[in-house]
Amino acid sequence: MNYQRVFVTTVLAGLSAVLAACGSAAPATSAQVSGLDTSYPNALNARGQLLIGTVRLEEGNGPAVTKEQAAKLIPLWQASKSLTVSGTASQAEMDAVNNQILAAMTAEQIKAIRAMQLVQADMQAFYQMLGVTVASGMTPGQGQSLSPAERATRQAQMGGASSSVANVDYLLALLQRKAR
Repeated sequence: MNYQRVFVTTVLAGLSAVLAACGSAAPATSAQVSGLDTSYPNALNARGQLLIGTVRLEEGNGPAVTKEQAAKLIPLWQASKSLTVSGTASQAEMDAVNNQILAAMTAEQIKAIRAMQLVQADMQAFYQMLGVTVASGMTPGQGQSLSPAERATRQAQMGGASSSVANVDYLLALLQRKAR
């Protein structure tokens, strides 16, 4: 358990240093993350909207990510994945990474993602496309309020954390191809 905490802390510290050097770190405010609009019925959370929205941009549904953006987004999505897998991340840490992802994207890209009005059914369809089974009654990303022990128990019951990161792995592979 301590190894995971050290790993996540190291990843976040490195990420912060890189972003500070680039001068692109965004302030960690919930208002910026919520700027994606999660108030409509069955709306995905900000992370889900950014993830599926970015994939859809790459599929031609708006302004695609540039090679330079892909290079900036890769460590951010890796940090998001690490936080998800750790099971110990606070909402503030997740919001901070989401804000940094938002800062790496253009206003046109964010506008296009907002216009997609992504809902839980979009995430379910994405998981189906990936061949990932999510237990009925469970929504990806559920369990954020659970303790680390409760989250570990739920992941064990669900067959591991693979369903919670399969979508990020797909996006990371897409971004890595783009950044080459």
